[in-house]
Amino acid sequence: MIKFISGLIGFAVPSWGLAAAALVFGISVLGGAYFKGRTDANANCNAASLQLKIDILERDAEIIKRAAKFEEEAAAEIAGETERLEKERADYAATLQQRPACALDAGDIDADARRLR
Repeated sequence: MIKFISGLIGFAVPSWGLAAAALVFGISVLGGAYFKGRTDANANCNAASLQLKIDILERDAEIIKRAAKFEEEAAAEIAGETERLEKERADYAATLQQRPACALDAGDIDADARRLR
């Protein structure tokens, strides 16, 4: 075999030279496999990291949607309560003005309402 290879390349190859070439080839194959494995592992890690970021952003978006819905409901409830209280105050002011002994006018009632706030 060594004579055949020597004849192909045109000079004599020592017996240890073929073994050394096979060893270098084997080490380079193992090194390539190692670095390919590391590259694949890094790619998998990066993909998992990106997926985690996507999941966190989707969860945050859902929380923001729920908070906005809650804010709308709370604003509507506060507006309804404000409207009810304003009507109640107006009704009370009208009642006070209908009493003959009470000399309060709407300005006095509004001033008291501002003072109590």
